Amino acid sequence: MKKLMAVLLSAAVVASLFSGCSSKSSSQSTSGKTYNLSYWALFSGGEGDAMNKLVTDFNSSHKNIQVKITELEWDPYYTKLEAAVAAGKGPDIGVSHITKLPELVKGNYIYNVDDYAKAVGVK
Repeated sequence: MKKLMAVLLSAAVVASLFSGCSSKSSSQSTSGKTYNLSYWALFSGGEGDAMNKLVTDFNSSHKNIQVKITELEWDPYYTKLEAAVAAGKGPDIGVSHITKLPELVKGNYIYNVDDYAKAVGVK
């Protein structure tokens, strides 16, 4: 049950990030530039289908912001995530179990986006 809650919480956080990008200022491109975001996820089955739909819907309604989802397996995920971030090649958005967050924060694998969220109107 705790794992399910962590996954659902992570999905809610990711969904709120996507909805935050839907403000008028970010959904209308004045420069014509497209922003491509990489998103590493651990969802499969029904959760994976739901997350893929969220990403597809977001991409359809935001032509200048495109999210590419990469589904990874649970076992090697955190090792790959930490190695990629350390090499400067980590995803723009990643999923984590809530129990792993303290370790990821301590290792500087997580970045605080509060100031960026406020700047674009995410509450």
